[in-house]
Order: sequence, then C-alpha cells, then structure tokens
Amino acid sequence: TFQASGGVTDIQTGANSGAFDFDGTDDTLDLGTVADSDQSLTMMMWIKPDALGTSFQRFLSKTDGNAVQKDGNLILAADTKGDKPQFFVKGTNGRVAPEGNPMTVDTFTHYVGRLDFQNGVATLFQNGQPVGSDSLPAISPRPSQPWRVGEDIPVGGTEFFDGTGDGVRIYTAALSDSQINQIYLNTKP
Repeated sequence: TFQASGGVTDIQTGANSGAFDFDGTDDTLDLGTVADSDQSLTMMMWIKPDALGTSFQRFLSKTDGNAVQKDGNLILAADTKGDKPQFFVKGTNGRVAPEGNPMTVDTFTHYVGRLDFQNGVATLFQNGQPVGSDSLPAISPRPSQPWRVGEDIPVGGTEFFDGTGDGVRIYTAALSDSQINQIYLNTKP
C-alpha cells in the first residue's frame, strides 16, 4: 500500500516522500528485469520493519525464487532468524551472505548491497557504512530473473517483508563507499 507521507527524504527535492507499506502476507512490487547479475551493481533500500525475529524477510531481490540452487540470485533481506540484515549472493561455485548489525523495529535503516566485480567483493552497508563483506563467487548472467521489492517466492513457500520500504535504487555500477554514504546522508528521514 502506498502511503503519501512517512517516507524518506527525496534526494532531488529534499522533500519528505511517500513510502510503501508491506503487510508481510502478500504485498510485493515487481520491477521486471532491471540489470543483470554478472556485472558490478549496487542495490539499496530504506527499511522500517514492523516485526522482527519471525523469519527470512526479503526486502529487495533479483531471483527466480530458488536461493539455494540458482546462480546469480541476489537478495537483500533479514536473515533466517529475522533480526539481522543480510546480502545474499549465489554463484556457480558457492554463495556468500555478509550480515550486518541487529535491526530495529519501527526505525528506518538504509541497507545497501554492492557487487564489485573489479575487486571480487560483495559488501553489505548499513546507514552509509560497510558492515560486512565477502569474496564474490563466480556469477553467470541470468537476465531473465526479475527484481522484486518486499517478496520472493522460494521453493516451498513465500517470504514477504512486514514493514515500510522506500528509496529503492539499483545502479549498474559498484558505487564507492563515499557515494553510498552521501546517498544515505542526502535521503535520511
């Protein structure tokens, strides 16, 4: 559900924006195929959870629904315990999932997942600062995988986000630490 107010600051105008409220049951936004997963990219979103500790909640993902077996899956989510952010990257030779600091209910936090193919690193950022990283596995192109906000349909179930989301951005480049921090500072609610 779109809310006309209660979002983060618009980076262009400096005005408070609206936000999307996800009910944790069946709400989702389908972005189609925005960028491929075999190139450097940066994905980000402001998250304000309504509940924690319930399960793996997906905030922003590029996947066909099978995180364990499909090469090229990218997922920015709460971990399986539902209390820490995680940037999950699946490659042909394994997977990585850098985790961040514990999440807080009813508080906006900025999460960023960065794939840096030049340096071979996947990094998770929280409120403009890197909090976890790991070496990238080899990733094959999967241009048919759709991007989704608030939901993903894994084999055997559905994992929906319960909370408010805003400021979704996907860049087809590995933004620098300072660029990520500046976006965080310019869009703080």
